[in-house]
This record gives sequence, structure tokens and C-alpha cells, in this order.
Amino acid sequence: MSASGLGSPTPNTPEQEERTATGLMVFAVVSSALVVLVMIALVVVMLNVAQQDVVSPAVGPYDAPNRPVPDASITTSEALLPPQLGRFQRETIIGGLDDFHAIYTSGGDRIEIQGSRAVSYAAAQLGVMLVEDQAGPANVARRIGLGETHYSFYLSQVEGGVRYAWSHLEWFFDIQASSRQALDDFMDLFQY
Repeated sequence: MSASGLGSPTPNTPEQEERTATGLMVFAVVSSALVVLVMIALVVVMLNVAQQDVVSPAVGPYDAPNRPVPDASITTSEALLPPQLGRFQRETIIGGLDDFHAIYTSGGDRIEIQGSRAVSYAAAQLGVMLVEDQAGPANVARRIGLGETHYSFYLSQVEGGVRYAWSHLEWFFDIQASSRQALDDFMDLFQY
């Protein structure tokens, strides 16, 4: 054939073959490294997104075990549940410290809080267990271990809003809120 290269290809020399093989090997290694880095970055991003609403099992929502408990100066449910907490206005309150119930509202948000000063830690934790029995398994967070610690909690999205129950020492609280944001806002203000 002619010198224009239309004939059969000229075989590569051993040096050309080695350069081609080395180039392909470098390309494969660099490509693999990039794929691994991208996969690691995706895993990190996914873990960060997944943990945005995760509640620490040791502390629970709203840092319950580190909140104060009502002291001896709290002698009435009115003292425990003030008439106003930030934007929330108390509409009703009934009962004493051994069995209280109040409703707070703010615009379209509603907080219904009830609870009691129980006779023991275990009795307060039993209140949290009963909430879970009534409302169903927690779909956000829970830690209920009768007698294991000085606190328990239950947090779940429920029909019509969110339910959060917790015990701290001998105190038991149960909140039904119209939304998670309303609960968050209320718990930012409620000291116990």
C-alpha cells in the first residue's frame, strides 16, 4: 500500500506498548481514587443529613436530664405552669401537683400539658410507658427503662401533631403539641 497509512497498521514497538500500558494503569488508578473520594463525600453528606433530627439516646430531646426539677418552692400547679410562657398563653389549668393539666395557645398553635409529681422515679417512668402504650411506638425517639435511670422520654409524630412525654426524677410530664415547631418553641421556654 501507499505511504499515506491506508494499509495495515504498523505494530507498536515494545517501548510504545509499555508507555500505553503505563498510561492506562495511571488512568485506572486515578479514576479509582476519584470514585472512592466521591463515595466517601457522599457518605459524609448522607450521615450529616440523617443526623439533623437525631436525638441523642443518652440525653434525649430538649436535654431532659439536665433540666432542673421543680423544687419545694413550687407548691401549686399554677406556680409550675405560669400564665404565660413567651408567646404561649395559658387558657386553662386544673388539678394540683399530683395530677395537673393545662392548655396553652398561641395563634394556631396548641400545647396540652399534663403530668404529676409521682411517688418514685419508677412511677414517673411508668407514666412515660403508659403514654407509649396509648399512643403507639415512638417514631422519633425513646428511652424508657423502668428503674434504669432517673429519666425516660418518648417523642413521636402522632395524628394531629407531636407527643412528647418525659420523666425526670419523680416528675412526669406529657405534652401533645399541634406541631413539632410549637413543641420546640414551648420547650425553649418551659424550664422543667
